Amino acid sequence: MKLLLKTIAFLVIGFFVLIGGILTLQYFEEEAERKRIPIKQVTITGLELKPDTFGYKLVGKIQNKSREYTLTSVRLEVRITDTLPNGTSSVIGQATSWYDENIPPGQVRQYEDSTLSFQNMPKAEGTLSWDYELIGTTGRK
Repeated sequence: MKLLLKTIAFLVIGFFVLIGGILTLQYFEEEAERKRIPIKQVTITGLELKPDTFGYKLVGKIQNKSREYTLTSVRLEVRITDTLPNGTSSVIGQATSWYDENIPPGQVRQYEDSTLSFQNMPKAEGTLSWDYELIGTTGRK
């Protein structure tokens, strides 16, 4: 009976060690994916923000300038600014756009995200403008 309990305890501990190892490897792989393609190796052109049925649509082209890695995702932060006639500006809307697409090294793909929703955005009192910042990428071999 003691031998059976020791064997079960050994198997349970082994199972948890194995799961811990797998989760650790997965974490390090995800970290590596986020560092493979620097932001400066991605070019976005012709980006437009257009009203859509349920919010806004972001459309443009994205180029992967990496020579080695496939671009697997891009994350953009999009801001809408209201500028009053006196020159005072306020950001009245901010949203993050996630785009998942496999773009091989040196290639270009169409970028389209129709899920942008600027929650609780107040009505503009002046002139609206928008801008974006590329805030993250992932890549794989």
